[in-house]
Amino acid sequence: MEAKIAGGEKLEDIADSAGHEVDRRPGFGITGFMYGCAVGMIAKAWIHGEALRRWHNLKTQIGTEGEKANESGGVLNPALINISETNNPVSERKV
Repeated sequence: MEAKIAGGEKLEDIADSAGHEVDRRPGFGITGFMYGCAVGMIAKAWIHGEALRRWHNLKTQIGTEGEKANESGGVLNPALINISETNNPVSERKV
């Protein structure tokens, strides 16, 4: 990302693909929680970290929580869990 930014690309144009690139490397698969933790650490250590944190929060938000996190200095946790009755073997049992 550093080289691409130095070459004139915008952080918001390359951040998503950079995260996916790391996730696809053998042995480097990351969860949503791990991604959020990484954003939090990078935000504190990298010169472009604050911009990354703000971009991440707005990209991750469902309502307005990303804007609130940006105001407070927080990082949204992008981990998701899907619950579906149709995929639940217990709900498919006939009584």
